[in-house]
Amino acid sequence: MDGVKFAVQGSALEPYEVTIFKDDSKIRGACNCAAGARLQSCKHVIRILKGMPDDIVSGVDFVTIVADWLAGSALENILQDVDHAEQQLEIVKAALSVAKRNLAKELNE
Repeated sequence: MDGVKFAVQGSALEPYEVTIFKDDSKIRGACNCAAGARLQSCKHVIRILKGMPDDIVSGVDFVTIVADWLAGSALENILQDVDHAEQQLEIVKAALSVAKRNLAKELNE
């Protein structure tokens, strides 16, 4: 099993410890933030998987290694699905906001 470690600055005073592991074709991520401690996906792992080096205070050179592991993997497809779902959510949120404004306008005229 291969693994790379990162320190990622989050909302806590001390940076979070993020480790990305590759075991054969399986890629795993771990973080010591609250979400990671509950074995949920966390934004710190996701940002590294997406190749976003912002807030990485150590290990930034390993982002390209993780990107190489991710290329063509099932996890890459899942991340794309998450991105698509988040884009759709923003569209729905905008439509809901417009509908609520129209409702308020109609109720108050």
